[in-house]
Amino acid sequence: MTLLRHHPQGETLMSWAAGTLDPAFSMVLDCHLQFCESCRASLRIMDDIGGLMLEGMTVGDDEAFFKRSMDRLAREVAQTRDLPQHGAAPDPGDDIAFPAPLARATGLRRDSIPWKDIGDGILKFDFPKFAGAAAAPGFVHLKPGAVFRSQKHGGQLAIVLWGAYEYNGVLYERGDLHDIGQDGFKTFSSASPEGATLFTAVSPVPQFEILRTAH
Repeated sequence: MTLLRHHPQGETLMSWAAGTLDPAFSMVLDCHLQFCESCRASLRIMDDIGGLMLEGMTVGDDEAFFKRSMDRLAREVAQTRDLPQHGAAPDPGDDIAFPAPLARATGLRRDSIPWKDIGDGILKFDFPKFAGAAAAPGFVHLKPGAVFRSQKHGGQLAIVLWGAYEYNGVLYERGDLHDIGQDGFKTFSSASPEGATLFTAVSPVPQFEILRTAH
């Protein structure tokens, strides 16, 4: 196991804590939380802050109170991210099993994914959408040396299940969470002797973007 270097954006974590994150994105984040004590600590802080907000909110000062609470939340989350991680991240499964949330949702194992070979060293399996999700979940495997070019999207989350890949010169390894904004369309490049296997959720391009680019 390696130390985790990549985590979700604060807004993504807050959406998860509030229950407003897309279900497919939530599944990707659930998997990361199986590895990441830092993000679990951040969510505990968010829960505490949320409780204080509900207790302290009064008519007339809700905007000021909200701003103070968000400023405090940002500081405390930043502090948890800056703490040194002791030893390797916990391993939520062996070399065959998925992280527990994904295993429960899909019933799959590493050796039972019904891959489709799309050529150029890339295997894919598009999993059926989760109930209520707009984002499309799926698995991607890059064979050693393979390159996968992302397409236009409205945002993407990805977690490395096995192996490693590089994206725009940055390395992502097992357990790392890759939070890609809707302007991110770089290239995934396999960076491990075993290639890279990731579980990802891709949000559709916002409707106004589709209309704008259709002309």
